[in-house]
Amino acid sequence: MYLAYFVMVAVNAFANILPLNGVTTGEVSNRYQTLFTPAGYVFSIWGLIYVLLLIWLIGMTIKRTFVTEQLAFIFITSSVLNALWIFMWHFSFIFLSIIVMLLLLFTLLLFYAYQKQISKRRLWHVPISVYLGWIFVATIANICYYLSVLGWTSFESFLSILLLILASAFVLVFRYKENDFVLPLVFVWAFVGYFYSRSFACTACCLYSAYHGNSHFYAQLVPFEAIPIKNPNRSRNFYSYWDFLMNYFEKISVNTGTTCFLRDTTPASFVLPSISFTL
Repeated sequence: MYLAYFVMVAVNAFANILPLNGVTTGEVSNRYQTLFTPAGYVFSIWGLIYVLLLIWLIGMTIKRTFVTEQLAFIFITSSVLNALWIFMWHFSFIFLSIIVMLLLLFTLLLFYAYQKQISKRRLWHVPISVYLGWIFVATIANICYYLSVLGWTSFESFLSILLLILASAFVLVFRYKENDFVLPLVFVWAFVGYFYSRSFACTACCLYSAYHGNSHFYAQLVPFEAIPIKNPNRSRNFYSYWDFLMNYFEKISVNTGTTCFLRDTTPASFVLPSISFTL
């Protein structure tokens, strides 16, 4: 596991120091600007991820009973996929990089599940939560980047909103079902970075949906009663949450030159909103 970890870190480091294929990771990202391209400083979270993973490794070494063959295999696989993505990205195999990123995301979901089985202490879940949250954000950015490469810029606003709703649902599953407070903060960190490259309205919408989530969309995924709400008064705010999102979706559409109409959007309807765009 240590070997896989240090190989992963070395590949990421030397890919930017050399740099690999004559370009840094950031330079590849800057070739095409998308609505999901955050400010450069946001990517510094990789340093935190690597430090947290090293702490996790040391902790697992001390408590050997926590390390199973399945967990070790998953960790090594995630490290290999992480390093492989660097090669795909630097050599501009964008579609293949998305495939690798999706495999990494799936691997980290397994990692998260196995970690919860072997240890109930929340402290040991933090590195995985940060890693998983960031890879989900990176997957969205990777997909948007590929669409820009294909020239699908006319649908960018529409797809960005759909991906934002998907991200909100993803956050809600971990925030309420897994009671994970760390993973939503990763989304907040990422979406703050969008403020510097896009508009304040977009950032406000992203921040709000990242932490509180899209209540209406989540209602499609799990029964309303299944959401463990510690504060009973929170449910009274569901309408205001949805109204807030709808208002800022409208502002995003105005800022991007897109007309957005969202109908039948009351949370009580339990029906996905009808969305149409005039491009």
